[in-house]
Amino acid sequence: MKEINIAESDVAAIASRIKEFAARISDTSTSIEDSRPPAIKVIHCVLSLRANYDKVVRPRLATFMTAHPDIKQVAELANLIANYPTPYAFITSALNYKSKWKGRILQSVVRYVGKIVEEAPTVSEEDALKQWAINFKPQECYTLKIKGFKLAGFQYLRMLFGADTAKPDVHVIRFLSNTLNRKVSAIESLFLLEAASKRVGLPVRAVDSYIWRRGARGQQDSTKLNTVRLTPEVAAAFPTEEAVNEALRFALKVIGDIEHLTHHVTPAAENNQTVELRNNDIPEEFRTEYSEFWDPIRAGELGELFAGPPTPDHNKGWLGNKTIPGVEVWLRLINRKCYIRLYFLKPNHFERRDKIMPLFPKSDYDYTYKDTDRVTTVIFSVLDKGKNDKDDWEEIREKLVAIGTDIYNKINESDL
Repeated sequence: MKEINIAESDVAAIASRIKEFAARISDTSTSIEDSRPPAIKVIHCVLSLRANYDKVVRPRLATFMTAHPDIKQVAELANLIANYPTPYAFITSALNYKSKWKGRILQSVVRYVGKIVEEAPTVSEEDALKQWAINFKPQECYTLKIKGFKLAGFQYLRMLFGADTAKPDVHVIRFLSNTLNRKVSAIESLFLLEAASKRVGLPVRAVDSYIWRRGARGQQDSTKLNTVRLTPEVAAAFPTEEAVNEALRFALKVIGDIEHLTHHVTPAAENNQTVELRNNDIPEEFRTEYSEFWDPIRAGELGELFAGPPTPDHNKGWLGNKTIPGVEVWLRLINRKCYIRLYFLKPNHFERRDKIMPLFPKSDYDYTYKDTDRVTTVIFSVLDKGKNDKDDWEEIREKLVAIGTDIYNKINESDL
């Protein structure tokens, strides 16, 4: 690959931004390079690809370690996978995770890590992998040729085994792109974050971890959070922050379920009518296939933004309604196509659209305007694949959520 040159002005701008929240960054050297055995770290890395850590990765790792306490070395994991007819059978049965591509990636990464250990027979497995993580360069990921295992995954593997580096995932790239007010590539974002973190004297992965927490878990500056003082009797019943949040999540779910059981307004109220539907009025294909498609997204397996209550049957191919003042973001699935649809709400909908759409240059986004006399919309093309392409559902879900999240965050963070 070609050499990446980073500008001094860019490093200075990012370093200045990091200094703003430096006091809230804790050293994560012991939390990332934890005491888990190498085999578990490899599973951790692969399961984390484009998945919610708290809802998908953490519980599966805990279950696997309880069921297989003897699996510690990478060779032991390789032997266990070999006992199954396919990598998909292993990841489905042993990890309760249905993903053919992650099963394939896991097998490939296990083989790769196993070779690293075999080439250092005079040291322990942990020491061999730590030396590899520290000494190897990010560009090495392009020599692996493991389909679906890109720079962010490779970097996270290095971090898990002890390297002080970062993983250029969607959160890091978005943070740097917003800071520099331009699009930043994955490899460039990695070099920029490393240089800026070292300039302010912070471990790179501590900065990476803070940015990830902000993006994945919504942790923000305390001055920007909604703060509510609990009455004494409520505080006694819910003594921790997580207990309060869990109770509120449950309340929101109940409210959402009640709303879905009573009525549903079609996306962006295209026809300005509330539609009352009974389950028996809905074709069987809508009651099953659409729900099956959306359920992993609703369960939070691909991130928190579009997670929520089960998709109502009559929603058919729509999911979303993530509302920013004056704008609604919807994911859309039809038979042979999927896309993101923005609804610009009245009043001032045309003016709002004209201010927001420059955030999405045509060189980077494929979209078209589609207006009616009642609604102003923009459609972002995602894939020429849809509900009928069931073998590609994993890819479709990931693309929809990734692009939908990118669009939502760009608008939400713009303050337009």
